[in-house]
Amino acid sequence: MNRPCIHVHPLPNERRGSWLAVRAQISGHPRRRRRNGEVYFEVPDQFDRWTALCDDVEDRHDVWLRSAIFPAMEAGYDLVIHGNVSASLLANVEVYQNIIANWWSQYQVVNVSAEQEIAGTAKVAPTDALLTFSGGLDSIYTLYCHQRRLRGRNSRQIPLCVFVHGYDIPLWDVSFQKAFERARRIVESLGSQLAPVRTNLREMLPAWPECYPTALAAVLSLFSRRFTEGLVASSVTYRHDRLHEGGGGSSPTSDWLLSSHDFRITHDLANATRVEKTQVLHDCTTAQANLRVCWVGDDLSTNCGVCPKCLWQMLCMKAVGLTDLRAFEHPLNAERVALMPVVSRVYWDDLAACLDYARQAGRGESKEFVALAHALQVSPVAAARRDPVQTPHAEPGRSGLMRRTASQLARLVVRSKPAA
Repeated sequence: MNRPCIHVHPLPNERRGSWLAVRAQISGHPRRRRRNGEVYFEVPDQFDRWTALCDDVEDRHDVWLRSAIFPAMEAGYDLVIHGNVSASLLANVEVYQNIIANWWSQYQVVNVSAEQEIAGTAKVAPTDALLTFSGGLDSIYTLYCHQRRLRGRNSRQIPLCVFVHGYDIPLWDVSFQKAFERARRIVESLGSQLAPVRTNLREMLPAWPECYPTALAAVLSLFSRRFTEGLVASSVTYRHDRLHEGGGGSSPTSDWLLSSHDFRITHDLANATRVEKTQVLHDCTTAQANLRVCWVGDDLSTNCGVCPKCLWQMLCMKAVGLTDLRAFEHPLNAERVALMPVVSRVYWDDLAACLDYARQAGRGESKEFVALAHALQVSPVAAARRDPVQTPHAEPGRSGLMRRTASQLARLVVRSKPAA
């Protein structure tokens, strides 16, 4: 029995002022208003010579497969790309779908086909690469390590980073320009340049935390005329690779399967915890002042200083001895830390690593880290562990840790009360 199909028809490129719009038409999805219509990527004129789609008969339309695979899996409809697609990408996506369908039952494995399958052999090993960059710690760490040649034989020169308007900052949000300027200062201080790209792709996708790796791969492969590798900065460690919820759908296990024979997608640097990554800010004061980790504040170009993500980052900075927190709108507050929800095991483990680092550095008795210890111990993650009072890196014989932390927290609350 033949299943219904979702069709993707590449459209001619279009000039929109000083931008080049690369476009396709998606049709056939049962959610007609949200998933069908024109999807586009807009690239500034100075970078359009690097785009993979030039209205040529030999254009490779791999970007549209990466863009449309999740809507097809959501609907359970087969996907047809009306253009040229790499045979190697088609093969990889078959495996990719099986991983996704095992992680999330709402997605089905579907057949994917193209009007023309393009065979090919791998290009020479890349010496430079393209990186998606939003100004967060993960992308800062990846850019820093490559530009400083800290990746050994896997080091790449990164002459260009891409900041996408329409992913974590919606297209209608005017705060993007301020966020872009913050990110540009960081990128240029590390010897690269930053290009903006505008797209409506996110508006046509299912749940973003699950889909965003394909969206990153799509925008990276848009530049495959110039580059042969795109880097996705890891937000998890190899320790938690099996716990894909830590980084949503992004994982060292799955991201590489969005590669083709001539454009590699690399899930990069899953070897470090957040507190370990934070150490590079000592050597990059521009990044320290312009870091942007918040995505829930009223102004997405800044860091609210009160959400769990901001608190997490400020704790990491304090743990490694960084005292300049001007990138955040509010100072680090122990009471907020104590009430911080910690519901993910990956989040719990990374915060525990931060606490352990602070203790080893002699900073663990400060009120913020006393509050962090309390937040970890009362979280549902700790309750589910065999010994909830132990952190993953705790020393043996700390069975009284919860009692000591509770008493320290009580003293902290008493000291913070105003005099009668």
